[in-house]
Amino acid sequence: PDPFHKGLNRLLSYINGDNDAAVSMETTLPILKLVRAAEVMTYSPFTAKVCLYLDKVHQDNPPKPTDPKVYVTGPVEETDYYVTWFEVDDQNDIDDVLGNLFENVTSEMAAMSPTFNITFDADFIVEAQYYSEAIIPYQGALVIFKKVPAEIATFRTDEEKKAGRAECGEFPCVHETVKEFDGFLEIKFNYASGKLICWNSPGCGVSNGRHFMRAINRYADGYNIEGVKVTGFTPPVYSQCTQLDASCRGPYCEWKSSFCMMLPEEYKDKDAPTPIAEGLAVVAEDSRSVYVTKVEGSGVVVNDDAEKAYMKLFAKLRAGGFPCDLEKFAQISYISSSIPSWPGFQYVGVPKLGDNSTE
Repeated sequence: PDPFHKGLNRLLSYINGDNDAAVSMETTLPILKLVRAAEVMTYSPFTAKVCLYLDKVHQDNPPKPTDPKVYVTGPVEETDYYVTWFEVDDQNDIDDVLGNLFENVTSEMAAMSPTFNITFDADFIVEAQYYSEAIIPYQGALVIFKKVPAEIATFRTDEEKKAGRAECGEFPCVHETVKEFDGFLEIKFNYASGKLICWNSPGCGVSNGRHFMRAINRYADGYNIEGVKVTGFTPPVYSQCTQLDASCRGPYCEWKSSFCMMLPEEYKDKDAPTPIAEGLAVVAEDSRSVYVTKVEGSGVVVNDDAEKAYMKLFAKLRAGGFPCDLEKFAQISYISSSIPSWPGFQYVGVPKLGDNSTE
């Protein structure tokens, strides 16, 4: 069974008497399914959490679970949320449909935020299940909380560690700080292997990054001409949007996007496997420099905070006459699929002129 069904089976066992009082309880709806947005959006192995509200009879004195992976939270604070419904004919498509719907809806909400003061929590994708999966087409609800309650957001698993993380997780930071300015940095990426795996595509839509991660995960799993598996990729993901016509202004300008990650250092002195996927290529590059500002707690999601940080940086660079390409938007995302409790972080910025990243 997939992680959701495993979790649901454990909860149903608890409700049906697998508890210290051996009592059965009423099943409530909806069933809440939670995953971290960053894991789903990068096609990483994800940790799933499934929740049910206890019935009224057992709210004040719930029986203790006998399964160590099942637990009862404290009182959950009331919170506002947004909801949109979706349908799928094939159960295997639910993850993709939810991921794309989440990206589209949160992007629209972020764009509306300055005008309508919309706030929301983009760290978790939450599905509320009201109907049986046996009903075709399956109907589900994407729930976006204004703020996910801490009791729900906490993932208690045997594998999850609470230890603090270095800035770049368990990875060595690929970048170094060249100079600190008022509110932003000049950083330089030094690529030990001298090679990047990059994917280029038209436009700068919200789904491009997920398509890149899908392509690179398939490449790493052996989907290349040589059929070789590649391990040891080092974050960050460096993404860049470029306006094709610098003189264009307004919403109808054309853009292109590129996404890159450093290949493992073992390929410094030998050829990397040749990609098969369209748009994916191995690129020789030793370093690149970028003016950036850090977006705390944003993970890989370009949320409203990230956009505001970028606009402030843009204004400072333009006013200060810095040697940079203001027609390009850069996003540098650090995330770890092997440390689910580490939310990751990102920089947003502009490439420095005279560097490979502006080519």
